[in-house]
Amino acid sequence: MKRIILISLLLLSPAYAFIARGQATLSSAAGLDSIGFQFNNASITGNEGDIYYYEEKLWTNHPTAGLKKMSGEVSACDSTGYVQETSVSAGDVFCIKTQEGTYAKIRINSKTSDSLSFNWEHQRDGTNIFIEELGENSEQELDINYILIIIIVLLVIIIIILWKYH
Repeated sequence: MKRIILISLLLLSPAYAFIARGQATLSSAAGLDSIGFQFNNASITGNEGDIYYYEEKLWTNHPTAGLKKMSGEVSACDSTGYVQETSVSAGDVFCIKTQEGTYAKIRINSKTSDSLSFNWEHQRDGTNIFIEELGENSEQELDINYILIIIIVLLVIIIIILWKYH
């Protein structure tokens, strides 16, 4: 019975339940030459992040990390073809392979000589699949991940109650 419950939970937890989303602005006004972003904890860093903005380019300096410019909307990132640096423009979409080997995607909202603003999604489960498209206002949209997590938790509670009193 415990195996059936565990298998059911795995099947009920879709890939998009592990996607983190947000918006970030990297600005050298913070007093650093380069400013970066770390996807696993959604934090602004120096150049030790998964990506960083320097001399009007997007960079990564970890040997397992990379950047890949994509065209159109992205529902899955490629597993090859990543580079360590690239130029950016407003509207560009990039897949990012992080230092930890997970995937993220970003859409550049605006760019100046000393700042870069973008929406981001990070696939925390290690797959390269993104179910929902990255919108201009994704930080304001209702995040379906929380709803799915609540539904899964409620299903687990129901299964445990039924199992206990059966």
